[in-house]
Amino acid sequence: MSDGISQLSIQALLNGGDSYVIPMYQRNYAWQEGEIHQLIQDVRDSQPADKNYYLGTLVVDWGSDGPEGKIFETIDGQQRLTTLSLLACYLKTKGLADWYGKPNLRFVSRKTSSQTLELISEGKLGNLDKDASKLNSAILNGYHIIKSYMHREFKDNEALKRFSDYLFEKVQIMRVEVPKCTKLNHYFEIMNNRGEQLEKHEVLKARLLSKLDEVDRPCFHQIWEACANMEKYVQTCFKDDGHRNLFGSDGSEFTPKSFADIKNALPLGKDCASSQVTQNLSTLLEGTGPVNGGKEPLSPEFPERFSGVINFPNFLLQVLRISLPPDSAKNVRLDDKKLIEVFDNSLLQGDNSRERAEKFAFDLLKGRYFLDRYVIKKEFSKGEERWSLKRYQKNGAATYSPTFGEQDELDAGMTRRILMLLAAFHVSAPTMANKYWLNAALKYLCNLRETTVEGRVSPEGYLDYLENTAMAFMFDRYLSNGDGLDYFDIIEQNQGKCQQSPKDLSEDHLKPRLSYSGIRNNFVFNYLDYLLWLEHQRKDEKVKFFDFTFRSSVEHYYPQTPVSGDKGWYPEDLDSFGNLCLISHSKNSRLSNHSPAAKKDYYTKNKLDSIKQFLMMEGNDPWNEQRAHDHEQKMIEVLRRGPPRVPKISTKEP
Repeated sequence: MSDGISQLSIQALLNGGDSYVIPMYQRNYAWQEGEIHQLIQDVRDSQPADKNYYLGTLVVDWGSDGPEGKIFETIDGQQRLTTLSLLACYLKTKGLADWYGKPNLRFVSRKTSSQTLELISEGKLGNLDKDASKLNSAILNGYHIIKSYMHREFKDNEALKRFSDYLFEKVQIMRVEVPKCTKLNHYFEIMNNRGEQLEKHEVLKARLLSKLDEVDRPCFHQIWEACANMEKYVQTCFKDDGHRNLFGSDGSEFTPKSFADIKNALPLGKDCASSQVTQNLSTLLEGTGPVNGGKEPLSPEFPERFSGVINFPNFLLQVLRISLPPDSAKNVRLDDKKLIEVFDNSLLQGDNSRERAEKFAFDLLKGRYFLDRYVIKKEFSKGEERWSLKRYQKNGAATYSPTFGEQDELDAGMTRRILMLLAAFHVSAPTMANKYWLNAALKYLCNLRETTVEGRVSPEGYLDYLENTAMAFMFDRYLSNGDGLDYFDIIEQNQGKCQQSPKDLSEDHLKPRLSYSGIRNNFVFNYLDYLLWLEHQRKDEKVKFFDFTFRSSVEHYYPQTPVSGDKGWYPEDLDSFGNLCLISHSKNSRLSNHSPAAKKDYYTKNKLDSIKQFLMMEGNDPWNEQRAHDHEQKMIEVLRRGPPRVPKISTKEP
């Protein structure tokens, strides 16, 4: 490699003589499930090819020489470096990284961060519970996320060894040293002000535009840019004329039937049709052309108030998957690493690529309308954030109100029920590539418009579909024999209808699949909490106001390693579903080895993290094997019953 650039395997990076410090000006470790799961999944995806996989760059500044090698100040890449160190710690506990000794990573002026990483690497997790002041909760949380994910995904030790070998030998990282005497303040200024590299979805946009006639490109461009802004409702990204023509007088409908309808509805489309305005591709990509009929550039109507559940590149794949014929859609994975390749193979080839590009633009806008209106968002209001399911309307001033209206209590309850189930789906799939629940929802919503006379989405019909899909995910995939049905089969072939009858499943079938080593997906816990919320929300205020969060730590309520020194339970009781609940990593790391009584004293004074756990803490009797067994029986019956039937109501969607 050239001077200052080194290509390192992950083992060489973590076990070499060089060491790395995280300077004080860097932010704390902040990666959560989504980022950590994605890093591991990227490695797993590249493993079958058995070729070198480049994980990215680590930008460093040589600070001094240490006793065994150089000491580098980490400028860019500390989140990835810390995660790789934690992953090595976990694999060391499995006997797969015996070479990994004391971490070669430390944090300047953050003693608790360095100490937490060292204790984890030494396998002294038992000591971490005794003195929280010695802990960095974010680093400990990252380790527990890795531990939970690896435990769930690798049931076979041989498969884990193959992954470990590939990670440490074939996965590479480029370490880039900034030139000597570089003023870091100047370097950061350059980094912050440099022109950003063209992203994959921008390259894809150029390829799609190249398939269109020049008269159609401005319309496509405006659709694309409006849909790309995932933090706003799509209606707010159009000027008033286009807003009314596309979405009705109050912005609450989607009126076009084709790409031609959209072009005719937008002022720019009419201008282009009459005067044959032409623009080159680079002008459109840069956003400097007259995309608004030669008027001022589009300006945002509102500051950011909502945050969607998906980013734009993955939304493009969601739309592609629902717009293609089933035989082609089956090959579309929801992983944006191969975004351009997937579109090349499925949409951009052949003689009729122009028609396909136009249809995709129409499907894109239609899909965004349905996503905004019928899929949850995170809403930030008055210093708080919460899940919301709202529709946009504009009669003078813009307003946001519950998607299915507020005509009566039944309607309001239906909206809340849909919101809760969507949230349960979402938090169970933190990585974008696994949001097949969203693919199912968008498929239903977009098809409903095409297959019904009114194209209306009724709350009871939508909820019925979502609950059937939830049952199919549970019993046809996560609690089934073998690997279960593929998501494609559940969504496309079975139309979200569960093929297994939960009431017919025996305890002998369910118990091993609900045990600590048998649970395949956190949706098992989240779906159960949804059912428990339906059953107990009218009985208890805490349950009524329960919200789903990104919990991913499976806790043994009676601990695996009691701090009291008790001999503990037999494994079949300890790992049974009756003794398990899903909580946040931060809470689990704080009390994981404490007694059920100590946990109850803490959890009952705090916000509800798990309805299942809340029910486990009821009563004054000591938590023992019999109580765990009885609780398991009750939870299995709840799963077998499923949700109560959706009431049929006559209220029409506003």
